[in-house]
Amino acid sequence: MHFASTPKNEKMFELALRLRERYKIGIITDNKKDRMDYLRTFQRLDELFDSVVVSAEVGYDKRNERIFQKALLSLNTQPENTIFIDNTKENLIIPGEMGFKTILFDQKTNNIDSLMHELTVFGVRL
Repeated sequence: MHFASTPKNEKMFELALRLRERYKIGIITDNKKDRMDYLRTFQRLDELFDSVVVSAEVGYDKRNERIFQKALLSLNTQPENTIFIDNTKENLIIPGEMGFKTILFDQKTNNIDSLMHELTVFGVRL
């Protein structure tokens, strides 16, 4: 299957494991359902994340606040207690308006140290 070539961001997964010791963590994605079904199995996403919200499954993408409401409900949390990280600036607008703390993450540089610093600014303990 062509999805097997999807790289696993080892540094991000290591950070997610550290965070999951103290916090609920999840994914909100606009990836296609078949791709996410494969990655959920191949990269064992359901073991690493408390929630995986796929736009194709819920009927809303990141341009609609309902996908963020679904994620909040699945994690039993409120926007003001949630940090949303995305690699596209436009995807931060709606959650920011809803009260989420937001972080723009440059996937190309993959600077996990910088991301960890930004998380601590929001009070996250690593």
